[in-house]
Amino acid sequence: MEQRILQKVDNPFLINVEAIFETPTDLYYIMPYINGHDFEQHWLSRGKRFTPEEILFYTTQIVLALGGLHKLGAIHRDLKFENLLINEDGNLVLIDYGLAAFFNPNKKKRKPTANVGNPIHKAPEVYH
Repeated sequence: MEQRILQKVDNPFLINVEAIFETPTDLYYIMPYINGHDFEQHWLSRGKRFTPEEILFYTTQIVLALGGLHKLGAIHRDLKFENLLINEDGNLVLIDYGLAAFFNPNKKKRKPTANVGNPIHKAPEVYH
């Protein structure tokens, strides 16, 4: 799943793959180097506070990243600070498609059957 998404991505707010190769025992992804840090480090360095303008800036980039995945027919399912990197230009890059899934937007909506994600970040209603 992750490999299919990485190969299809063409969005400045989503990590992509430059090349993929394998040996008899391992699979390797060659990905762009993000010279920055994760969003949590940035948030903590700012005293856990952002200006309204910064909130709008980052929220817009997250929406554009998720929209890019949805255009591919994929959902991320693991959105959290650790999966958002800030690159050298100060823009967000969404990473880690390990829990992502493809969906068919034409199918009738149904309740998800998989229980995925980090328990710390799950909504309380998921546990009922």
